[in-house]
Amino acid sequence: MSHTSDDDTSSSKSVIYSVTRNALTQKEFDETFKNSAKEVKTFKEKAKNFIGRVFKKKCLSTECLMNWIPIVRWMRGYKIKWLSNDVTAGITIAIMNVPQSMAYAQLAKLPPVIGLYTSFLPTLIYAILGTSKHISLGMFAVVSLMVGTAQQDYYFNNNLSYDNITNIVGGKLDPESLGLLTPLQITVTITFFCGLTILLMSILQLHILTVYLSDELVGGFTTGAACHVFLSQFPKLFDVHTKSQSGLFKFFKIAIDFFSHITETNFASLIISVVCLIVLYVGKEYINPAFRKKVPFPIPFELLVVIVTTLLSYFIGFNKKFNVNIVAEIPTGFPKPTAPIFSAFSSLILDSMTIAIVIYAITFSCGRIFGKKHNYTVDAKQELRALATVEIVASFFSCHPASGSLSRASVNSQMGCQSQLGSIISAAVILLVILWAGPLLEPLPLCVLSCIIVIALQTMLKQFLEISNLYKKSIIDLSIWIVTFLGVILWDVSQGLLIGIGYALLTVIIRTQWPKTVMLAKIGNTDIYKDIRRYKASHGIPYVFIYRFDAPLIFINCENFKTKVNHLLDSSFIGSDMENNNDNQKKCIIFDCTGITSIDLMGVKCIEELYFDLKNLDINLLLAGCKFPLRRMFEKCGTYTKISKDYFFPSIHDAVLYAEYFTRNQKSTILILDNE
Repeated sequence: MSHTSDDDTSSSKSVIYSVTRNALTQKEFDETFKNSAKEVKTFKEKAKNFIGRVFKKKCLSTECLMNWIPIVRWMRGYKIKWLSNDVTAGITIAIMNVPQSMAYAQLAKLPPVIGLYTSFLPTLIYAILGTSKHISLGMFAVVSLMVGTAQQDYYFNNNLSYDNITNIVGGKLDPESLGLLTPLQITVTITFFCGLTILLMSILQLHILTVYLSDELVGGFTTGAACHVFLSQFPKLFDVHTKSQSGLFKFFKIAIDFFSHITETNFASLIISVVCLIVLYVGKEYINPAFRKKVPFPIPFELLVVIVTTLLSYFIGFNKKFNVNIVAEIPTGFPKPTAPIFSAFSSLILDSMTIAIVIYAITFSCGRIFGKKHNYTVDAKQELRALATVEIVASFFSCHPASGSLSRASVNSQMGCQSQLGSIISAAVILLVILWAGPLLEPLPLCVLSCIIVIALQTMLKQFLEISNLYKKSIIDLSIWIVTFLGVILWDVSQGLLIGIGYALLTVIIRTQWPKTVMLAKIGNTDIYKDIRRYKASHGIPYVFIYRFDAPLIFINCENFKTKVNHLLDSSFIGSDMENNNDNQKKCIIFDCTGITSIDLMGVKCIEELYFDLKNLDINLLLAGCKFPLRRMFEKCGTYTKISKDYFFPSIHDAVLYAEYFTRNQKSTILILDNE
C-alpha cells in the first residue's frame, strides 16, 4: 500500500490502495500463511472447562474482595467533596420513597408498612454489594402488580371464589382458617424464590438471558403493566368495592366491574382524589421544572400531600364522618424474622421466576443507562450476586421483592449522587420512619396513595409516544412492542411477558428462515463487490454470477436457500445468457459465504446437493469467504472428499479471477436480480 498526503484533498482521496498478489484458493491460502487453528475441543472438555470456571476456587486477594463487596472499592476512593450531593440525594430519595413505597405495597395487596421495610433493608444491602452508583432498590409498580397477581392466582388455583379472594384482600377473611397462606406469606415466599432464581442465574452465568428482553419488548410490557396498574387504582380513587379478577381479558373484567359499581362512589374520597391528583400533576409537571434552577432538589409534592391529607383526616375525622378508607394501624419497629413457606414451592415458583427475570432486567437496564451517562461500568455478574443476596435475606424480614426504579435512579442522577452512600442515607431516614413515625401516618386516606401511584405512572404511560418513532424506524420492532402490550392487556402481566418473549424469538426465526439474499457485482475498477441494485457503477461478468445469503445456513432455511438458487437459475437474465451460449461456454456461480456465520448438518448437505445439481447442469459452484466454523464443519462432514478444496476461496475477488480464467470471457454485462 502506498500513501500520499494532500491538504487540499479529502481524506478519502489521500490514500491509494494498491496490492499485487497471486489469486489464491482457500487451500493455498492456508498452506501459504500456515493456518494454526487450535484443535477443536470435545463437548466433554468444553463442559469440564465451563464447570471449572463457574465453581473455581475464588482468591482472597483485595481485588477479589472489592469485586464481591464493591463498597470496599468505592469507600477507599471516596472524596469528601461528594458528601453534600450524596446526603442531599439520599434524603430526597427517602422523602420520595415513604409515600411511594406505601402506595406500591397497597398495589400488592399488602399493609403499607411492608413498603417501608422493602425500602430499608434491600436498599442497605445493595449499597454494600451493588455496582451502580445511582440504583436505589425498593418498591416498583410493575413488580408490585405482578406480586398481587400471583397472590390472586394462588387463591384461584386453590378453588376460592371471587368473593372469598376479595374478602381476603380486604382483611375480612383469614386464609389460614382455610388452610391457605396469607398475602404476606405468599409475598415473602415469592421474594425468597426470586432470590433463589437470581442466585441460580448467577451460578450458571445466565445473565445473558436478559438479551431476550429487548428495549421494545420491555417498553410494551411496562406500558401494558402500567395500564393495569392505572385501572386497578380507580376503585380506590372512587372508594368503591369491586371483586378480584383473573384470567383472560382480566383488564376488561376489572373495567366492567368498576363501572357497574360506580354508583356506590364515596364522594368525599373522590373529592380528595381529584384535589390530590391536580396538586401532584401541577407540582411535578409545572412547578418543579420552573424551580429546577433555583431549588437544588425537587419539591417533594408526594410527601406534602401525604402530610396535609393526614393532618386533615386526623382533625376532621375523614374515616368516622365520611367513611373514607384510611391506612389504619402501622406497627412500629421491625417484625420478628420469619422463614418463607418452602412447601409452597410448586405453587409459586413459576411466578417467582418471571418476577425475578423482570427485576434483574429492569434493575440492570437502569444501572447500565446511568453507568453510560456518568462513565462507569455496571458489572452484570455482580449485580446478580447482589440481587440474589438482597432477595434471600429480605425474605426473612417481611419484605416485598425489591427492584431498581428508573424514577429513583433519575433523581439520584439529577442530584449529582456520586456513590451508594446516598442509598445508605436514604435507608437511615426510612429507618427513622419505621421506628417512630409510622403511627403518625395511620389517618392517611388510602385514595391519596392511589393518587401517588397514578401520577408516578406518567413516565411509563408516555411510552405510547414511542410507537410513531418505531413505525418510522422498524416495523418488526414496532410489532414486538404492540404484541407484548396486547398480550399484557388481553391476558395478564406474566402471560403477556411470555407472549412477548415468544413473539420476539419468532421474529428472529422468521428473519433467519427468510433472510435477505442479493446478487453482487464488481464496482468499477476495484475488487469491491456490492448489491447490483444499489450501485450504478457495478458490472457483472458473463456466465459468472455472485450470490450472497445473509444468514446462518441451518435446517430452518435450507429449503428457502434452494428456492433462491433455483430462482437465480431460472431468471430471465441468466436464462438469456445461457440461451446465447452457443460456444458451450463454461458457467460459474460464486456463492459468497461471508454472510453465513454458522452451518449445521442439513446446511452442509444442502451445499453438497447444490454442488452436484449444478455440476449436472455444467455449472461450477465456487465458495468464497467461508469462515473458520464453516470450514471446520466441512472438514468434519467429509465435504472436501466430495467437493475439491480448489473450489474454495478466501475472498470473492479470488473466486472471480479464477472464474474469469475458467470461462475465458472478459465481456461485461449489467445484471439486476431481485432476490429479496
